[in-house]
Amino acid sequence: MFEPLAATYSFKQRISEQANIFTLDIGGGTTDISIVRISTDDSRDEVLTTQGIKVGGVDFDGKIIRHRLLHYFGDGLTYVSTRMDGGEFPRALLFPLTDRYKIFTLVNSRKYLDDLQRSFYGLIDPDGKTKALEYLIHQQLGLELFDAVELAKIELSHSGSATISYRKGPIDIEEQLTREDFNNYISDYTDRISNLILSSLAAAKLEPGHIDKILLVGGSSKIPAFRNMVTMFFPEAEILGVNEMTSIAHGLGHTQ
Repeated sequence: MFEPLAATYSFKQRISEQANIFTLDIGGGTTDISIVRISTDDSRDEVLTTQGIKVGGVDFDGKIIRHRLLHYFGDGLTYVSTRMDGGEFPRALLFPLTDRYKIFTLVNSRKYLDDLQRSFYGLIDPDGKTKALEYLIHQQLGLELFDAVELAKIELSHSGSATISYRKGPIDIEEQLTREDFNNYISDYTDRISNLILSSLAAAKLEPGHIDKILLVGGSSKIPAFRNMVTMFFPEAEILGVNEMTSIAHGLGHTQ
């Protein structure tokens, strides 16, 4: 079953009259929406629309790494003047660090490792940042790095700032991050989710004022930027209290 639908049906027993329920599920890899017209008569329940996009928590984590952590692994380093191409350490070699699903495969890419070694020639690196990069790749610590970023992201849902801390071998990360900065980094994803809400309403042939109740599920639905967005779209709708992490499973159990 489409996950937002499962979450919707998990709360059907709490609905005493007909209602249009808008469910936004922002998970690790996707954002999905369902709009369902729930009736007290099971036979009259109507799924008005289901839509989704490939945007989720791992993308938000990747944005943090791209903007705040790449300098720990060589971003911004320059070459000695005798090197023909000059310039800075190529960022293209660092961008795979922002992809949770790609970062741990780099150790198996001979081309990537060869390109990396060539890029080190003539690089001015007094603090050994490329050593940290090599250690991260060869020890396959990318997922640990993402986990550290995710912890800080979660903290930002409750606080105005958080610290990204990760230390292992030559890697020494201690980076302050504010909620305002984070919101700026994910603004393009915020826009995409906003457009998804609009397209879902259009597909359901509803205006925002027609939505009666809202369910927010999935870990990233806790992010204040998205909760504020939903409140602005549907100021008169009731946001139902849910367990963001278990409501989908609960709904699947009730639909078996």
